[in-house]
Amino acid sequence: MESSCIDSSTPPQSHVGEPSIADARATTSGTLYRNELSTVHSNISAVSELVSPEQIRPFPKADARKTSKRGGRKPGRCRILTDTPEKNEIEKQGEVRKQKIRQETRKIESSSSEEDEELSIDPDDSLQDVEFGIEEEEDINEELYANDFILVRLCGKKSYKFYIAQIIQTGEPLEVKYLKKVGINTFICLDETLYELQTSEVVMKLPCPFISGGTERKRRQMVFHVDFTCYNVE
Repeated sequence: MESSCIDSSTPPQSHVGEPSIADARATTSGTLYRNELSTVHSNISAVSELVSPEQIRPFPKADARKTSKRGGRKPGRCRILTDTPEKNEIEKQGEVRKQKIRQETRKIESSSSEEDEELSIDPDDSLQDVEFGIEEEEDINEELYANDFILVRLCGKKSYKFYIAQIIQTGEPLEVKYLKKVGINTFICLDETLYELQTSEVVMKLPCPFISGGTERKRRQMVFHVDFTCYNVE
C-alpha cells in the first residue's frame, strides 16, 4: 500500500528543450516574412534593370549639312548706294539681268505640230521682201475659176511679198484663202479666213498641187511642182 502512494510534494517535471506550438508558429511566420521580403527585393532589382525604349532604339540624328557647290549665299555687307563704285556695280548687275531677259524672249519655241503655226500676212513686213526692181509680169490671160491656185503679189510700203492662195469665189474682187509655206514647195492651209483680192494682184495661175497622202496631216499638205526661187514665197 505504501509503495503505491504518490508523493504530492514532488513537483511536476518540465520538458526542457521541446518547442511549444506558439514558438513553432512564430518561427514559421518569420520565415514566411523573410521569404516575402526577399521576393520584393528581387522584384525591385528586376524593375531597376528594365531597358528603356531609347536604349533599344536611340533618337535619330541629323546628317551632316551638305556643302553647296555654289558656295552658298554671299555674305551681306554694308553698302553706301550713293557711292559711285557701288552705284556702277548696281547698274551693271541690272544690265546683266535685262540682257538675260532679252535673250530668253528671243528664243523661238519649236512647235511639235504644223497645225500650231499661224498664217500671218503683213504687207509692211520687211523680212524676205522682194524689192521693186523686179520686172513686171504680164497680165493673166487664163481665166480663173473657183478652187484654182494662184501666185499672189501683195504690195507693201517699200517692197512686195508673194503668197500662194486658193480661189473660193470668182469675180471682182476675188475671195481667196491663203496657204502657209511649210517646205520648199510644200504648202498647207492653216487659216480658213477669206480675204478679198484684186485680179491685178494675181501673178500667175498655178497647176494643180500634188497631195502626198498618208496621214491626215500629210493629206493636208500640197506640193507644187513650180520653181518659186525668184519669188521668195512665204
